[in-house]
Amino acid sequence: MTCFLQECKTKNRTEESLQLFKTILDYPWFRSSSIILFLNKKDLFEEKIPRSHIGDYFSGYEGERGDAEYALRFMSQIFQDIFSESCRADEGRTLFLHLTCATDTENIKRVFQNVKSTILQKNISELNLG
Repeated sequence: MTCFLQECKTKNRTEESLQLFKTILDYPWFRSSSIILFLNKKDLFEEKIPRSHIGDYFSGYEGERGDAEYALRFMSQIFQDIFSESCRADEGRTLFLHLTCATDTENIKRVFQNVKSTILQKNISELNLG
């Protein structure tokens, strides 16, 4: 499934992404599906952090200004929390979250290898072969 966001000049793009993620999680087709989420452009995010403090946009942010590692963990946790809130106890679905930089080919190879392995392990488990 491919989703497109209409560019909105007055709304924070991260807020738009979080809202889109919530919407996707609520679609009936995905209610019992595990999700593989790629948060791409990690490199651009890290470059922007020293110039733009996340705490100005997210009141729950407690990290230091310019701490890219903390900011990445914080944003990842927001997506994980949204996923957890959308799950019912009986669904048994999982979120696989990957921070990526598409221009870092070694990172992308590693991430896709992890994704393939995860899918294979899940299928083996569901078929009671493991």
